[in-house]
Amino acid sequence: MTRVLIVDDEFHIRDGIKRSIPWNEMMAERVVEAEDGNTAWQVYQETKPDIILLDINIPGIDGLGLARRIRKTNEETQIIFLTGYDDFPKVREALKLRASDYLLKPVSYGELMEAIRKALGNIKERKQKNSYIQGLEQKVTDYGRAAADHLLMDLLQQRRSVHEVKEELSKLGVNFRWDVSYDVMCADIDEFRKYMNQATLRDRQLYLYAYRKMAHELLESSGNRFYMMSGGLSRLILIVENDERTPEESELWFMDMAKQLQEAFKTYLRMSVTIGLSGQTVHADELHLAYHEAVHACEHRALTGNGLIIPFRLVEPIHNRKKRLLSKELYLLGEMRAGNDTGILKVLEQWKSELDDMPLPDAKLAASQVVMFVMRLADEADLRHNSPHLANPLAELAKCRNRDELLQFVTAFFVSVGKAARASKEAPCLKVIEQARQWIREHLSENVSLANLAHHLHLSPNYLSSLFKQATGENFSEFTARVRFERAKELLADPELKIQEIAAMVGFSDSNYFSIAFKKHHGITPT
Repeated sequence: MTRVLIVDDEFHIRDGIKRSIPWNEMMAERVVEAEDGNTAWQVYQETKPDIILLDINIPGIDGLGLARRIRKTNEETQIIFLTGYDDFPKVREALKLRASDYLLKPVSYGELMEAIRKALGNIKERKQKNSYIQGLEQKVTDYGRAAADHLLMDLLQQRRSVHEVKEELSKLGVNFRWDVSYDVMCADIDEFRKYMNQATLRDRQLYLYAYRKMAHELLESSGNRFYMMSGGLSRLILIVENDERTPEESELWFMDMAKQLQEAFKTYLRMSVTIGLSGQTVHADELHLAYHEAVHACEHRALTGNGLIIPFRLVEPIHNRKKRLLSKELYLLGEMRAGNDTGILKVLEQWKSELDDMPLPDAKLAASQVVMFVMRLADEADLRHNSPHLANPLAELAKCRNRDELLQFVTAFFVSVGKAARASKEAPCLKVIEQARQWIREHLSENVSLANLAHHLHLSPNYLSSLFKQATGENFSEFTARVRFERAKELLADPELKIQEIAAMVGFSDSNYFSIAFKKHHGITPT
């Protein structure tokens, strides 16, 4: 789309040009006009036209003066001069200003169309040339970025020495700072093969592109210098510069950024991603250690389950553990599977005294090992899907600043798992009761007996009777009576129905007996 400015002090000439030329066919999105040089300069600055039809002899700044101003700001604007015979000596200067064309007044329609087409051709050729140059520049930029990423991966995986990588990055013009600390993040798509097998080839390419693009934009918006490399189709390695934050501040910032990444992937791509976080490096020469920490933490999803943020210091192997807590851990897991809150709290009380003798880092490490086992238990029983409290316990554990906070978090977490386990055991029972309620409502006018209901649900009458008592606190007859009268209240809301009709619909052959039973149950008569 092009923009056009018509500059002439004669209204009929401006109007004639504006009306006679099929601007829409020529892809002109806007055609504006001016009657003098001063107005034209103001309009030019506001609209930045691609083509100017410019009369040389105009009031104010003359056409040549206006063209000089334009050329100082834009070499590409197509200027078509409109001249009279008296202005012909000025044509030589017009050519020096690289006019696209010049036309003698009165201008014929054919000449004007040819000049405009020529200007449009110049614009198209210029855009193609610029596009080609920009394409080459982009290729050079992409090549440099890819080469830098490759060099940094060589550094992380120790395929090249620090000295060699420094030299090569310098040649590429990459300003990688070697005097600051860094954090490394490893993000990996969970169940990648299964995920990709369900997508078309085009969708795979789009999703992987969006995966990288989204991570890049989120980190870019944070204002931190970073480098992003591919560790494989599903894996991103992110090196984030950190020269001001303390290790504690850095971990909190890194946790928050990891959560934002996970949320973005989940919301927009419906991807579950596990993220491993390194500790903070002292200087860039130790980046390979941070890389291995982040990857090691990410690989712990085999133990903890998918979709978590896992700091390395919580999965670092314990070499000198002061206390053996294994027996209590196993007992604790057993109590959780049973959903026994009392048993869980009893073990934690004993466990607290064991942790009191440990430094906080060791206590966190010990707690994290048990948390991981519990997370595996939760995954096996599909508990985390139904309980938001179990979403990312390792990340929350890492934030604990002292032993009291650690114990509070672990207690709340373990009790949550226990409750989720108990609820999962109760769910089938509740489903059966709901099916029973539905069947009773549908057969209220018939013989609703425990035997008939048990036959429908394929259960023994004795077992069904115990389920009712366990789930509702009522026996079968009490439960059935309650359902009858709940339905009766609904039917009584319909003024078209008579009481004897409602009595029959909820299983009472005698409407008087129905009224007496209803009053006994609700304290008021049906009327």
